[in-house]
Amino acid sequence: MARSLDGLILAPVADQAPGQVGTSSRFAYHEKDGEIWAEYAGGDVVRGHLAGIREGDRLEGVGVAARQRQERCGTGH
Repeated sequence: MARSLDGLILAPVADQAPGQVGTSSRFAYHEKDGEIWAEYAGGDVVRGHLAGIREGDRLEGVGVAARQRQERCGTGH
């Protein structure tokens, strides 16, 4: 059984492309009944949100973020 993500604070181990999350970003994860979600900020991201599902060790979800330059971006995984 995979460890719960609920309550974990995670950070990337490497910087991404400019305008993306980086090593200064922090993701606060939550999990309940197969649903996962997280809030994150850091680097060029002022505020971001992830939402998805978990099946065993597999996570699938989408995210959206507001950047410092008043841009927004969305991703799907």
